[in-house]
Amino acid sequence: MVIAVASEFGNDFDRFVCFRIERGEVKSREVARVAPGGASGLARQLVGLEVDLLIAGKIASALARELEESGVMLIRNVEGRADSVMAAYLRGELF
Repeated sequence: MVIAVASEFGNDFDRFVCFRIERGEVKSREVARVAPGGASGLARQLVGLEVDLLIAGKIASALARELEESGVMLIRNVEGRADSVMAAYLRGELF
């Protein structure tokens, strides 16, 4: 499973951290820049990176719809450092 976390970078959603999860553990972590193209472009980028879930702070409803239509799950209104957010997710504290 690949989980992207955007909350570490505040309200400017120009980067996100992709975590590859295997057997409930983080196997890799990589920072990616958001490609231009608005909501559709970001949804395509996340699909191309094989992201299953995006954890983010505030995002536009247009992006939420694009993600849903692309098959990327979303947990929104989460803020904090990416590693802390991921640890909370793995402990089952985010839903």
